[in-house]
Amino acid sequence: ARMAKAAKRREALVPVLENLLDAMTTAHELLESEDPPTRLKAVHGVCQVSVSYARVYEVGEIEGRLEEIEARLAEVAK
Repeated sequence: ARMAKAAKRREALVPVLENLLDAMTTAHELLESEDPPTRLKAVHGVCQVSVSYARVYEVGEIEGRLEEIEARLAEVAK
């Protein structure tokens, strides 16, 4: 049951990652703006989204690896 919950949580991260990628694309496009304040905000946005994307991705990876370890331990315990 715990592994099923972990899989659902990882699955729920997919749309979050997609939204963050869309935000990154938009911010990246604004880096070419002629308006310096807009470019500065875009730089800030790219940095913020990059950190968020990395954290969400990392959580999904760690949960997947932990789930695999738990499954192997359960097999060994049988």
